[in-house]
Amino acid sequence: MEVDGATHSTDAEKAKDVARERFLRAEGYRVIRVQNADVYENLDGVCEYILMMLEERDTL
Repeated sequence: MEVDGATHSTDAEKAKDVARERFLRAEGYRVIRVQNADVYENLDGVCEYILMMLEERDTL
């Protein structure tokens, strides 16, 4: 999981994110992203989202 904040807003930063995610997926990882604000303001929702993604993985 990656928490995205303001440092993921420029074109160069977005390109690095894409390259890193492409590499991780090629290695067999699944990448999910959440925003910093959600972690600070809605941590329960973030945790529910992570659990939902894990459960989805188990049904594939």
